[in-house]
Amino acid sequence: MSIYLRWGNLSFDGIEYYGLTRNDDFENARVPNCVWYTLQKRAQIGLPEQFLVFQNINDAEFVCFDLGRKSDAAECSVVVWDNEELCISQRLDVTFIDYLREELKEYIHEL
Repeated sequence: MSIYLRWGNLSFDGIEYYGLTRNDDFENARVPNCVWYTLQKRAQIGLPEQFLVFQNINDAEFVCFDLGRKSDAAECSVVVWDNEELCISQRLDVTFIDYLREELKEYIHEL
């Protein structure tokens, strides 16, 4: 999650990773603020409190930090929340940087 402290949020070629924005008024912020978005999803669909959404995939899945599961280096693992079934569809057990690295590899490979 330290990447967010440095850059805030990330976006490339239409792929957006929500993060921290300069607006700390979380009730009136908007995407790409991950805190605002997560609070919205907790209220709308009952997203569990241990998840912090950092990516929305076509409103069908949310990729989240699992704040309840951290590695030895205090990095949160990544889970995929199925927005239709309202449950975890995948527990990736990777850190955000590993997830992002794989996403970038796939993106580059598809170019």
